Amino acid sequence: MIKKISIFSILFLILGGSIFYFSATKLQKNKIKHFVYHNLGILKSDWNINTNEDSSGFIANFDSPTLLIDDVYSSMEGPYTYKKTMLNENEDTLYWIHQFEAKANSTNNKKGNSNDFICHVNLYHSTVEHFSRMGFQDRIGAQKESQLITLTTGGLNVEFPKGFGYPVYSNEKILLGSQALNLNEKREWFNVDYNFKIHYSKEKTKAIKPLYMKYLVLTLPYKNEAKPQFKSPIDDLPEYVVCAGASSNSRHESVNEKGESITAFWKVPVGKHIYSSDVTNLLALNKEETVHYINVHAHPYATNLALVDTTTNTIIFESIIINAEHKKGIKNITSFSSEEGVVLYPDHKYKMKLTVNNTTKEEVDMMGSFFVYFYDKEFDEKLKSEIQ
Repeated sequence: MIKKISIFSILFLILGGSIFYFSATKLQKNKIKHFVYHNLGILKSDWNINTNEDSSGFIANFDSPTLLIDDVYSSMEGPYTYKKTMLNENEDTLYWIHQFEAKANSTNNKKGNSNDFICHVNLYHSTVEHFSRMGFQDRIGAQKESQLITLTTGGLNVEFPKGFGYPVYSNEKILLGSQALNLNEKREWFNVDYNFKIHYSKEKTKAIKPLYMKYLVLTLPYKNEAKPQFKSPIDDLPEYVVCAGASSNSRHESVNEKGESITAFWKVPVGKHIYSSDVTNLLALNKEETVHYINVHAHPYATNLALVDTTTNTIIFESIIINAEHKKGIKNITSFSSEEGVVLYPDHKYKMKLTVNNTTKEEVDMMGSFFVYFYDKEFDEKLKSEIQ
């Protein structure tokens, strides 16, 4: 009787597991597959981490576990890997991040295309720990995103202007993460892994100016599984869009001041379209602030992403996005970098404006966001007073 129950239980678990797996999303399937591959040693599961010193400071190198590409994966569908770490757990001092870069290595490196298999690379930190240790608890809720830097194909290197850096503590917890992408290789299986480099310095000096970041993302009203309703003409902003996320976890959704459901991840119909949304509340400026760097994230078929001062009707910065030829992907994304900086004003209104040219014969998914790095005058003054 016990044997029959055991056999029945095993068969039930196998059947139930099979039903769950084959009804799961691509992202869920990848999580299951890579748990098996990594734990059975089929794919490399370890992170290799080392730190080197050069003439400009230190470089922390991170080599990720191996991921398997066995299907076409659009944004937010591919396998992913994350690593919790610190720059130096044996020290308790302030470091300065000056640069963050990434690249992919694959067994399908046709024409040097390994970086095509990067959906995004993220560097996170805990805003609670970070701002508490800085003595700025009031900023914890102000910076809603824990993402510090995001890299994407076409823009895999963030390097702050000379003399600027993002302050982190040596033993502050950070999280590195990457997700795979495969938009073009339909019938091949291959492996991919990632290398990240964080360039930083340790100097306690008045010469380095601290930065802090605000995350701006273009959001639009949406309705579930409905055709987008456009005003006339077609290039005008749609009244609402269709979410590209398969579930609420991947929709990047929220609610605007009108009580409408909004998303930062939507579907774009065939043709040219222009989208915009107000980001004044996301900037939340209560005084004049100077921007020194803007990092850009967008999806293939986006052509321009601009930050616009709607009070003066002027463009603060416009990123030019060059799409790849003869395949789906992005070749280059321009960023904003300036030692002098550009001033934003608390009594002005600002919006993001995204232009998309979908040259395919089907809908494509889309996002548009800015990581805006301001000079942190308040923290700079605090550091200078401590050094004196």
